[in-house]
Amino acid sequence: MKQLRQDSRVFVPKSLKTYVMDMNKSNVHEMAWWEEFKIGKNSKLICLPAQHWSLRINQKRNSSLWASYLLVTPSVTLYFGGDSGYFKGFREIGQKYPKIDYAFMATTAYHPRWFMHSQHMNIQEAVKGFEDLDARYFIPTQWGTFQLGSEPAGFPGLDLKRHIERHQLDPSPFKIMDIGEILPLP
Repeated sequence: MKQLRQDSRVFVPKSLKTYVMDMNKSNVHEMAWWEEFKIGKNSKLICLPAQHWSLRINQKRNSSLWASYLLVTPSVTLYFGGDSGYFKGFREIGQKYPKIDYAFMATTAYHPRWFMHSQHMNIQEAVKGFEDLDARYFIPTQWGTFQLGSEPAGFPGLDLKRHIERHQLDPSPFKIMDIGEILPLP
């Protein structure tokens, strides 16, 4: 955040504006769930629910929203799930915003389940969330770089591949990218 220009436009969930402005950012837009923000060129950003607790430096637990985002452009619609446990909101989002092209779903830090189940989806739950969204493509995120939960850093990618094979799913919607790989979007 500190390396971004001071006037960079930053979108944050409700109750985080001051926190980000303290990082030397002056163009901060706070958003509530279901709020839309027109960002030009017939595109909009929509703040959507996610299931997680909030706890940041100098912040009390659950004193701000935790969110996911939908970026709608004339050519592509991108869902950024952020951190979230599985919840019925995926189905509601998919019904309210049909034709999501790419769903970026967090697939990490899901072990141990007794502790992580409410705020981080395991692979089965992430696939269910993707199906609830009725998106065209699933892109797993936040895995492979460093260890965040009890599972090794590369485990979620392997776990997703095994899930696809075990359940005989069509592998073509699942875009499991290598570290640093760039996926051109049409």
